[in-house]
Amino acid sequence: MKALIVEPSRFFASVLSSMLLKYGFEADVVNDGEAGLEALSAHPYDLMCFAFALGSMSGNDFFLKAKMQGLVGHFPAFMITSGLDPRQRLLAQNMGVTDCLLKSDMASSERLIEQMAREAQEKLHGRVLLVEDSFVASEHYREVLAGMGLTVDHFKTAEEALQVLSNRQYDLVITDFMLEGEKTGLWLVRKLRESKGQNAGIPILAVSGFEEPKRKIDILRAGANDFVAKPVLTEELELRVRNLFKTQMLLRRLEMQFQHMRELALHDQLTGLYNRHYLDKRIPELFADCDQHGRSIAVIAIDIDHFKQINDSQGHHVGDQVLEAVAQVILDSGRKDAIAARLGGEEFMLLQPDVDLVRGAMRAEGMRHRLETLRPAGLRVTASMGVVLRNKGEAFEQLLQRADKLVYAAKQQGRNQVMAG
Repeated sequence: MKALIVEPSRFFASVLSSMLLKYGFEADVVNDGEAGLEALSAHPYDLMCFAFALGSMSGNDFFLKAKMQGLVGHFPAFMITSGLDPRQRLLAQNMGVTDCLLKSDMASSERLIEQMAREAQEKLHGRVLLVEDSFVASEHYREVLAGMGLTVDHFKTAEEALQVLSNRQYDLVITDFMLEGEKTGLWLVRKLRESKGQNAGIPILAVSGFEEPKRKIDILRAGANDFVAKPVLTEELELRVRNLFKTQMLLRRLEMQFQHMRELALHDQLTGLYNRHYLDKRIPELFADCDQHGRSIAVIAIDIDHFKQINDSQGHHVGDQVLEAVAQVILDSGRKDAIAARLGGEEFMLLQPDVDLVRGAMRAEGMRHRLETLRPAGLRVTASMGVVLRNKGEAFEQLLQRADKLVYAAKQQGRNQVMAG
């Protein structure tokens, strides 16, 4: 099952994504309303969670636009908010929003999502490619599959099927062995398993009116996941299709969980920035490439001024808000190829390929000014920064030591400064 999360907070989007994954939903995450509309136009979803505040538009405006374009209304849609005026809640529900969920009461939200997941799992959702040249058989299969909640595209030849598979993603292929045209179902299975595209690992159910053991063995050896002999009983088709979907869903869930664990291992849990584990993995590759091609790298070391005092006087929850706000400024300041990382505590780093010392210092000065005017949790927050340009062959730790010395010099001269050298 697929879910869409439209939420500008990376941290809360990650919380929602983990919760949905727990109940079988693979989530796409976007951070604003326009991206949400694009995602809804491009993909079918089974559930959506969207924030009340979406930058340039409100959650209600986003949902209304989606509704006017016919993109919502056929799956549950929840608006997530920190606190909601009753009039806004009524407006959302009158438009067709399933419910409004509070960030402060995620236990209730989880129970509701679990219930929705249970209901959604009663029917299958997905697209099946049916390759069958018999009109009678194909109509039977289509009726059974549609009754299971599946969308069916039907073709009579292996050649047509392979062509459409190169352009469209499917959840299951059902193919007869003998088909119209020059190619057989066996040829189609082999071509699919040889491919490197999005459908390379798709489940395949092979069908044949010939029951010779060799034919069954050949098509299973070629990569079909299951085989059923004609005439196909309705109950048997339903069982085999449901089992293939369940297996595929479990595999996808495992892949998502693995990817999620990998992301957690490489990112700082609080800020979402990269951590030292990621740097240890990525930096040697990047530095080798830069040395080989003569690319420059500017590094900005960032240290929040008086952060211990903030923690001691305001509490760690306020300190965490400050760290998150600073991290967002750093992330927004770099280009797409920049590496923003939290090194630990109040220490951060922005590594920028193909940037010289002057531009690196200008970028640091821009960050310093933004932080000075940001006021996270109502506090004045500043940072001291050191900017250095990497020498060819210089190790990362040496580079970081030079940047740290400049940070120390900036603090010695009064803090809230950028030192470059």
